[in-house]
Amino acid sequence: TLACCNIPAEEMKTKFGLQTIRRVNDTGHHYFISSLQNKGVDSWITLGTNAETAALFNPMTGECGEAKVRQVDGKTQVYLQLKSGESIILQTYRQPLQASKPWKYVKEQPFSLRLDHGWKLHFAESKPEIQGTFDIDRPCSWTNIDHPAAQTNMGTGVYSLDIELPALKADNWILDLGDVRESARVRINGQEAGCVWAVPYQLKVGQFLKPGKNHIEIEVTNLPANRIAELDRQGVQWRKFKEINIVDLRYRPANYGHWAPMPSGLNSEVRLIPVDFIQE
Repeated sequence: TLACCNIPAEEMKTKFGLQTIRRVNDTGHHYFISSLQNKGVDSWITLGTNAETAALFNPMTGECGEAKVRQVDGKTQVYLQLKSGESIILQTYRQPLQASKPWKYVKEQPFSLRLDHGWKLHFAESKPEIQGTFDIDRPCSWTNIDHPAAQTNMGTGVYSLDIELPALKADNWILDLGDVRESARVRINGQEAGCVWAVPYQLKVGQFLKPGKNHIEIEVTNLPANRIAELDRQGVQWRKFKEINIVDLRYRPANYGHWAPMPSGLNSEVRLIPVDFIQE
């Protein structure tokens, strides 16, 4: 259908399975690109528009930089690295960029550091309240801990761990939190390292790590679903809206007491991945 309208098809859609929105502007085009599939992309991609330069912007982390661009058979190609579930903004330009810094493309080293033992868990806040510190050893959903409120609470659990960073040369380290339910704030050695609330739940944390011992804290906030289900089972009138109330798909009063507990917190292995920057 694009060919019928004389609109060049985007290879990122037809070949790589990416979702994209493209809009023209005064200096070129801008794209919003997402990898809404079970695989990522790490490749040169031919654009449906011509450009001399391009820049990349990560809307989740604030990272930005000039993208790698080349001309092949009269068409513009840009190098993209996207994880499954990740999004990026691409801006193309008809002229060179001035005083721009390059986008930092990375290559994972052959091994990663598995942070799979020695974890502790306590709650910064919780309704119902959960006191004390739990030696969970491995990261797991807090609905599995031995506490009567663990399957019915809403709150923020703090997963903490001390690690020894190996003497390994790397340009940066990526903290991969795996399966997070639902959002996480990371602190390393008392410093704020960033927040994640969508896949791939990864942060570049090399600047916060130091040789030897490091202390990692991950504050995870769950959804209120488990708390809502328990309130409905107890018959508590938590719906207090004046003009509207919560209904189901058929616009009937909804009750969620039948909901099974939803996973909360860290639900899989956590890794530290050493990466090197890809040179020209």
